Amino acid sequence: MEKITNLTIIGAGSWGTGLAIYLSQKYKIYLWGRDKNQIEYMKTHRKNPKYLKEFKLNENIIPTSNLKDALDKAEIVINAIPTQQIRKFYIENKDFFKNKIIINTSKGIENETLKLIDEIFFDIFNTNDNFVTLSGPTFAKEIAQGKPSAATVSSYNEELGKTCQKIINSEKFRIYFEPDVKGVLLGGALKNVIAIAAGIIEGLSLGLNSLAALITRALAEIRRLGTKLGANSLTFSGLSGLGDLVLTCYGNLSRNRKAGILLSKGYDLKRILKEIGEVAEGIYTSKSAYNLSKKLNVDMPITKEVYKIIYEGKSPIKALQDLMKRDLKYEKD
Repeated sequence: MEKITNLTIIGAGSWGTGLAIYLSQKYKIYLWGRDKNQIEYMKTHRKNPKYLKEFKLNENIIPTSNLKDALDKAEIVINAIPTQQIRKFYIENKDFFKNKIIINTSKGIENETLKLIDEIFFDIFNTNDNFVTLSGPTFAKEIAQGKPSAATVSSYNEELGKTCQKIINSEKFRIYFEPDVKGVLLGGALKNVIAIAAGIIEGLSLGLNSLAALITRALAEIRRLGTKLGANSLTFSGLSGLGDLVLTCYGNLSRNRKAGILLSKGYDLKRILKEIGEVAEGIYTSKSAYNLSKKLNVDMPITKEVYKIIYEGKSPIKALQDLMKRDLKYEKD
């Protein structure tokens, strides 16, 4: 691949904007968003009026709502739109993305099909040869601030994955390569569900013991589902697994953790979404993960209880009691 000069980011939310700010130090960035008023404001005021409002967009960032303009000069496309919107958007705009390298940064499992993001893109383009995914313990705000961070890229095409590793890597953002695409995608998706549980623990003032137990036992059920789908269990000990899980469960910047805090206070789903003002992927992934665990007969008790709290109105206290009263077992089971 020749020297890269232009990147296009699809999605002008907090993560798309944060990546644009970071990557614009090395490349020209076309930042596409569907909201024309938002994009016009960004062009005029050089700030995103909705996300990361405190950051200025430098001259290397070109906001646009015209997809053709955004992609004409794109050598690499970075996907930063929510998981549940991916299939519809890329099907509608398939011709623009033919033969484009796509680096996915979204995290989740599709509700209707129970498919991971690599499978969604395969359905659309009939190949994963140009697919790379980026995942790890990263908050958009801290990436934009240039705080030292690390993440993982993964691809079925190892040469392409390592090329994208070099493109994203810098002295402020260290990127590793991991060939286990399923493991990287699952770790990033499922940690959001557990972060909701962590927020419930915080909202109910249940203490640090509870949070440590949650993270440890959550990792066990993430591994169970992952290995059932062919992932390497060791992947879940890495940045896209344990690293992201710890960050999202402890970090105050986590939208999913905030959703859990609001659930603990009795907020309904509609009010939570309004209060957060952004997509909290764990809300949707909890449904997918619960249904996938049932389909594959994988025991995921924490995920099950989060699903029941969100979608069946179960009391968080009752969910906790049911988790604590489960039959005793060996820890490694």
